[in-house]
Amino acid sequence: MEEFGTVDIIVVVCYLVFVACLGIYQVVRIKSTGDFFAGGRRFNKFLMVMHALGAGTHADDPVGVTGACYEHGISGIWYTYAYLFCTPFYWLMAPFFRRSRFLTTADFFEARYGRSLGVLYSIMGVLIFGVVGGTLLQGTGTIAEAVTQGRVSQTLAIFVMTGVFMAYGLAGGLVATVINESVQGVLIVVMSLLLLPFGLKAVGGFAGLHELVAAHKFSLAAPEEITLVWILVSSVMMLIGIAGQPHIMEVCSAGKTEFEGRVGFTYGNFIKRFCAMGWAFAGVIVIALVAAKKVPGLEHREEAFGVAIRVLLPTGMTGLMFAAILAAQMSTLSAFMVDGSALLSRNIYGKYFRPSATDKHLLKAGRLFGLLVVALGLKYFP
Repeated sequence: MEEFGTVDIIVVVCYLVFVACLGIYQVVRIKSTGDFFAGGRRFNKFLMVMHALGAGTHADDPVGVTGACYEHGISGIWYTYAYLFCTPFYWLMAPFFRRSRFLTTADFFEARYGRSLGVLYSIMGVLIFGVVGGTLLQGTGTIAEAVTQGRVSQTLAIFVMTGVFMAYGLAGGLVATVINESVQGVLIVVMSLLLLPFGLKAVGGFAGLHELVAAHKFSLAAPEEITLVWILVSSVMMLIGIAGQPHIMEVCSAGKTEFEGRVGFTYGNFIKRFCAMGWAFAGVIVIALVAAKKVPGLEHREEAFGVAIRVLLPTGMTGLMFAAILAAQMSTLSAFMVDGSALLSRNIYGKYFRPSATDKHLLKAGRLFGLLVVALGLKYFP
């Protein structure tokens, strides 16, 4: 078991400095609210793929899936694979968002259902960003404290990470967010697969894994919790709910054309399905480690991901994993901050408090409202 050492700290610090500088540099490309909130709708296919992957993946995904797979076996993958059957529909859905020419999802609700519902949707969207943001911050702090074995406190991890993503997100808006996601997306894939070679080596490969883990743990359905009925119902619910999420408009419509949007949304989420395989096998590997008495039994299943990191990764690799976890969180939080500021500045402030405001004024207001969205998230961090 390796401790979180100096090399790991250097890796994390270098990563944070790099993404902060890369994002802040994008301020030169922000000339209007369209640039800040939608990136001027000029992103190519690769950037749209990374944006969909980054906005839709956070550290609670591997923690939740790995923990569920530790308790139930490989069927725990359905905690993220509930979206699996939605993925082909993304190819059909994405062009409609781009075609609408709306900047926020609240614009659609106002045009379709009236101003009052547009305002209600904007308020609910901001609250969703705040609550989810607070949850992600809380999860980041917990993981940071566990991975570093207390050398980095929960509060310190939260505020350092928040300072970095706010710096580049408020400076460069969606442009900075998406550019950074082109780096962070790679780290997310690394995070998802990094544990596998070390884990398989520790348990004697796939042969050793099958010897140490009961056969029923490799079933895609569990006798309880993750049943076939649960899988079917969850899949239908996810398909219905995905179109109404407050960040869905810019995830689908910030590309150069409709085709960039559909490629980005579909394949970005498809990569996440691939990543989930790594999270699932990490959970099963922890089962094998416990069975081989290489680690003690876990009191809570959510500990499985942190245990795997501490037990399996050597010095330096632990820092890389920690940086990848921060990447997953910051890519989502930065996107949520920009989207929340768009709802507040355009759909509420600009329409009802300052209808005569210039685009330059709304751009300044958007940056200020971004601070409010982050502050709302921090409120939910005890």
